[in-house]
Amino acid sequence: IDSVLAQTLPVNEIIVVDDGSTDDTAEKVRAYGDKVRLIQKENGGVSSARNAGIEAASCEWVAFLDADDEWLPEKNMLQRELLMRNQDLVWAGGNYIRCQCGSGFRWLNKEARRIDSVLQGRDFYPDFFDAFLLQVYGHTSDFLVCKTIFSQIGGFPAGQKNSEDMDMWWRIAMHYSRFGFVN
Repeated sequence: IDSVLAQTLPVNEIIVVDDGSTDDTAEKVRAYGDKVRLIQKENGGVSSARNAGIEAASCEWVAFLDADDEWLPEKNMLQRELLMRNQDLVWAGGNYIRCQCGSGFRWLNKEARRIDSVLQGRDFYPDFFDAFLLQVYGHTSDFLVCKTIFSQIGGFPAGQKNSEDMDMWWRIAMHYSRFGFVN
C-alpha cells in the first residue's frame, strides 16, 4: 500500500480485497483511513479476490499488486505515459526487480538489453504470445488493464489454483495481442 501511495503519478483509488485472511490484514488496511477501500469476503482464492477488486473499481484502468510485491515510484506514471502514446493499447506490463528479502540482493527479472532487442525501439510488443515465448512479458503485479476488457473477456477463472493469471492474459491476448511494455 505504501508503494502505491508513493507513486509519482497518484492513483485514483486503492482497493484491498481481504480474501478471508486470519491475520491482522483488516486492521492494517483500516489504519490508512479513507486512502484505501477495504473489501472483506469469504476466502475464495486469488481469482475470486481479483474479480471482487475489479468489480468494485470505479476507474477506467485496473492494476494489480499482490501482498508480497511493491511498485517502484514511477510505475504508474511510466505505464500511463506509454498508454497515452499508444491509445490503441488496452493493457501493459513491465520488467521488474526480484529480490531476496533481507539479503539486499536485487536483480532485474530480464536483462534490459534483451528486452530492448525484442521491442526493437517500440514500447509495445506487436504480439503478446511472441513476448511470452521469449519470456519477456512481465508479472501480474506489473499489469495495467482497461477495466472494460474484463467485461468482454470474463473474470479470472474461479477455482483454478495455478496459472489463473496466465489464463487471463492469454484470453486477453486472443483479442488484443498488442501489449505495452515498460522496460
